Amino acid sequence: MRGYDIIGDIHGHAEALIRLLEKLGYRDHNGYEHPQRRALFIGDLIDRGPEVCQVLQIVKRMADKGSARVIMGNHEYNIICFFTKQEKGYLREHSSKNKTQVKATLQAFNNSPEELFNWLSWLKTLPLFYENDNLRAVHAAWDQHKINYLKEILPGGVMSDNFLFQSAQKDTYEHDIIEMLLKGQEIPLPYGAEYKDKDGHIRSSIRVQWWNKLRNKTYQEVLFPDEMNVIDIPITESLLNDDIHYPIDEKPVFFGHYWMKGKPRLQQKNVACVDYSIANSGKLVGYRYDGETVLNEKKFSWVV
Repeated sequence: MRGYDIIGDIHGHAEALIRLLEKLGYRDHNGYEHPQRRALFIGDLIDRGPEVCQVLQIVKRMADKGSARVIMGNHEYNIICFFTKQEKGYLREHSSKNKTQVKATLQAFNNSPEELFNWLSWLKTLPLFYENDNLRAVHAAWDQHKINYLKEILPGGVMSDNFLFQSAQKDTYEHDIIEMLLKGQEIPLPYGAEYKDKDGHIRSSIRVQWWNKLRNKTYQEVLFPDEMNVIDIPITESLLNDDIHYPIDEKPVFFGHYWMKGKPRLQQKNVACVDYSIANSGKLVGYRYDGETVLNEKKFSWVV
């Protein structure tokens, strides 16, 4: 099989991306390529960083050459909704918070809105997940039931216009799919409990270790990432019906999204996060995958 290098959230940091690709042995021949390998980008190419245009150009050129695959992240999904009109306004509200999130991308195309809309057309073609005989990849959380459903209704996992419009409406199954696959499994905290997230927003729900079973655990034990402190009491019984977990005998799955810190590490022997906060003075991380069923932490590679 052809090896894959799974690369985490880039967020407009082209210089770091180039250094990581070259460290992994990719060379620029009118587009980066490797003689034996292929890159797999896990989403969140855009926003936050200063080189959004360059990142998109590098990644698309690789995809066009067949030297990379790309899946959608929540930032790609969000900006698509931000510019998709509906009867009343846009699918994603143009609130101050949402404008701030896309600010770096809008600035990157400040002098060429037509170019931005061309890129949006390409972003719409990105699938919501990737799977082959050996591995799986999703931006935030792998939910087998939801992905089985997508395989039935969306060829190649690419959103149709109808799916996109439905997904932007709360209380739809399409919305639930996007929330899980691109943003991760969340559970509400008990009434009155809250915390501040990395952007300073007050939250009353937490992202959880979706590969682990929630039963007989406390909120603190399932929190992901686990750098913060939340209430350390048993999880409410009514929340356990949504326990998706990821069995250790399934094929390896890779994801990004979570702004991890420190030295890259496995979540379990077949589960690996490759997002280590390059947009917050962290690392741009890749995992060099060669078909193994048990992942190896020594196969992480990164630049700072």
